[in-house]
Amino acid sequence: MDDLSLRDPLEGDTLAREEHRPSLRRFSSSGEGWLETYLVRSDVPEPLVAVPESYQRAVLFSITGQSNSAAGGRKNFPPRERAVTRTPPYPHRALMPMTGTLQSSLTEIDPSTIADLAPACEARDGETPVTSALRWSVAQDLAAGRKPAVHIGATHGRAGRKLREISKGTAPYANGQMLWRQLSRLATLYGQPGIWCPALHLDQGEADRRKTSRAEWVALGQAFHADNEADIRAATGQPEPVWLIMAQLAATPGTLADAGTALAQQDLMMMAPRTTIAFPSYFFQGRYGMSGVHFTPTGHALRGEYHAKANRLLRSATTAVADPWTLNIESVRTCLRPDFAGVRRLGSVITIPLVLPADGTRACLDTDSLPPAPHFGFEKTEGAGGAIEAVELVGNVIRVTLDSPGGATLRYAYAAQGTPSALDRSGAWGNFRDDCDAESVVVPGMKLWNWLISFEVTVP
Repeated sequence: MDDLSLRDPLEGDTLAREEHRPSLRRFSSSGEGWLETYLVRSDVPEPLVAVPESYQRAVLFSITGQSNSAAGGRKNFPPRERAVTRTPPYPHRALMPMTGTLQSSLTEIDPSTIADLAPACEARDGETPVTSALRWSVAQDLAAGRKPAVHIGATHGRAGRKLREISKGTAPYANGQMLWRQLSRLATLYGQPGIWCPALHLDQGEADRRKTSRAEWVALGQAFHADNEADIRAATGQPEPVWLIMAQLAATPGTLADAGTALAQQDLMMMAPRTTIAFPSYFFQGRYGMSGVHFTPTGHALRGEYHAKANRLLRSATTAVADPWTLNIESVRTCLRPDFAGVRRLGSVITIPLVLPADGTRACLDTDSLPPAPHFGFEKTEGAGGAIEAVELVGNVIRVTLDSPGGATLRYAYAAQGTPSALDRSGAWGNFRDDCDAESVVVPGMKLWNWLISFEVTVP
């Protein structure tokens, strides 16, 4: 808290609280660039954090899944790159449980260990997506000239778990419930008028490859979302819905035969309400992958920023409408995806219009950021005839030219199956993205372009 240079307590600084709240003292400071009033605990000898006395709800960033939601691969990180965010980027606006961003365990965590908030950073070897997501969100508010809300984040993901093994009735799920209750209590303890969790973020799927069918994963995903939404809303008391925002899995050279989980995530987004994809993983596997299924700390941090970008789009859409329960993926466009209903075949040409996340952006064919994939990522997966001859981008429409009209029904995939590749980690990838101008904080100057999701489409 030294960075604030807190002044003498304000007159009447000791706040009266209910018995379940500790005493708080009120201080003023202009350490953040404007005069602000902060609340600091007076019942502990060394307070951990000074929280702005705000009349906005605190924003909760919650993520779960497998190891890539929980700093996976830290044993293999480069020696000088164990974590990116060692220092709290915004000590009063980006917060975490006092025990750290990582709340991962196969047994239920004692809630009494999370007795306070602390400035968010990565205190151990390994980079979770949490701190960079909080930092990016606060930075966007500041860049827009707005005083940021308080952001609180944590992950309760667990390495190597199938979706059913982190669903309701398991210890990882119970740890999520505990976190939501404790963080909501702590936010109100510091005078925040409640807490709002716009979405639960899910980074999962590796353990389900070849073990869970595409249809089964979709069914599990629907139940997983319904349970989490109900329990998050019960913990926070928020009237708004809770979306499920997914990091889409990508094929690796060792799992080429099964793109089922990635395509199940496409299915879930298209059929289930309040469910979407933040980004496809093939870009990260190509640029920031390590051996196995993990990413470098910079890769994990960038994935956090992409999660935050999707979360921010959702928050903006939610506050812009009278009834957020009416929102769907047409009004909350978090990723670059096909307009499946608009796919057409005329003779030997298939046209696939794209839905861009933001108005005023355009689709691009990029063979510099990633090497050219065969047919830029497209392959035929089912049907007689209709082999791919050429793929091109015309405006915001992809044109796939076939060697013949083919049979009555054809099926094609994009960045879903593939072959062992120049990218090593990513067995399938594509070269289509948009020209979004959002910028990374972790990698200054890098644009957070939206890469086209992995998908499969049936062409009648």
